[in-house]
Amino acid sequence: MKTPCITIVLVMSITVMMAVNTAAYLDPSVMTYLVQVIAGVVIVSGATFAVYWKKIRLFFKKTLKK
Repeated sequence: MKTPCITIVLVMSITVMMAVNTAAYLDPSVMTYLVQVIAGVVIVSGATFAVYWKKIRLFFKKTLKK
């Protein structure tokens, strides 16, 4: 479990060290949009996992009964 954490910290550290100043303006609504996109992805991923988990569980339940 430590490997993904180390990788994430390493990638974030490299990203921060390589940051370049830009003259871009980010409207506050951009962050709201990003939060909505991330929330949507999490919800859809959870729903997809739940549907397929149920199908996989039923498949193994049927095959183990025989």
